[in-house]
Amino acid sequence: MHKIIQKLFRMKNLIKDLGVYSHSLTEDGQNIIAYIMGTCTDSTVISWLQGATCQIEFLNVLLFVLENFGSIPEDLTRPDGRHIDIVFVAHGSIVDQFMPAGFLVPTPTIRDTILYSPWNCSIDSSAAFGIAQGNIQVTNREFYNTSNRLYCEPDPLPDHWNCMRESLHNTPGILLSPVTPEDEAWAFFHQFWMDRSMEIEDRIIIPYLVPQNMVNAFRQIPLYMFIFVISFVLMLSGKTATVHLAACLNRREESTLMPDEWRTQYAFTSDGTVMTVNMVTEMNSRLFIALRSLFDSQDRR
Repeated sequence: MHKIIQKLFRMKNLIKDLGVYSHSLTEDGQNIIAYIMGTCTDSTVISWLQGATCQIEFLNVLLFVLENFGSIPEDLTRPDGRHIDIVFVAHGSIVDQFMPAGFLVPTPTIRDTILYSPWNCSIDSSAAFGIAQGNIQVTNREFYNTSNRLYCEPDPLPDHWNCMRESLHNTPGILLSPVTPEDEAWAFFHQFWMDRSMEIEDRIIIPYLVPQNMVNAFRQIPLYMFIFVISFVLMLSGKTATVHLAACLNRREESTLMPDEWRTQYAFTSDGTVMTVNMVTEMNSRLFIALRSLFDSQDRR
């Protein structure tokens, strides 16, 4: 336990000196990367961090997550003990490269990571709102195709959400792209960030939002790297979390895989399918308006 506390203090001191967002790798940033490369046992994370560009992106994402969490406690020997729910909101897509579901629950600080739509399926603002608020129910989900608006439920359709802690199969790689100032939703989410109003009790909503003057420093990044960053911050904060993803999981390009290969892990839908929810709830909030501008546009990325 003493060695663990020492490592946490070391990581905390490195992060404290990290500074601000950057387009280059600073000395403090190099020290953090060296520390992670020397202590991390996940070969996929280490492989991703080999390139200088990825290292810069990692450090910027680390700063981004820290800003959403607030300050790290001074006394790391007394864990906070709270369990929180973290909702990532972003543009999303999937690729053919499969990986163990365990990559999305890498440490005990992440109790679970929950995905909501089947593979190759988008979500609309109603589904995203339900995920963000935490009141989405399996029995409320509905599916339609954007080409004809006809109902098109996947067959078979699991009677549960796609929980990574319980999954025994490999999952497709999930890539998250940031919300940029070019997106209509950026202004809404930026105002939320300025107001510090993205936390609902023990539920924190984190849109992958690019700072206005740092557009080129934030690019597409694998979900597992976000989870990895979150797991470190949670260790420093003494908390545990369940991660929820509010993002589309459709393919950006034609896949060489057959649908049965995708269905092995959960469920797969035909191209152009969207998941929505049929719920009676208040939909006039600023959050719903922001989500509508992000998920209900014609350009589903």
